[in-house]
Amino acid sequence: MSIKHSDWHKQGNHVWHQTYHWGLLLHVAEAIETGKGLVESAANLVPADVPRPVAKGGVALAGGIIAFWLLQKVSSGGVLLQAVAKAGVALIRQPGRCACGSQIHDGGTAYLSTCLV
Repeated sequence: MSIKHSDWHKQGNHVWHQTYHWGLLLHVAEAIETGKGLVESAANLVPADVPRPVAKGGVALAGGIIAFWLLQKVSSGGVLLQAVAKAGVALIRQPGRCACGSQIHDGGTAYLSTCLV
């Protein structure tokens, strides 16, 4: 059963909804300020003969590429972990002979309590 957005507001949830969005905006603003500070600090490490706007742009571009690469690696690892976990659960719940003995199980939760103890 789904609740319409207008019904959700009528139930008094609009205060939480607004607070959530306001908090999210504050976190985004904090992240932007932190990023600006990091770019400024890293641009100070670039030699002085490089113009500051070019140094800041290069540092921001390199930081964005590194951040995207890290995000890709983390999300790829998460997807792989989820796939392996689902395959493991499918193998555990597979009907047939139990790995710990000669029990026959139906793939339900009773198998987990009798086999893994």
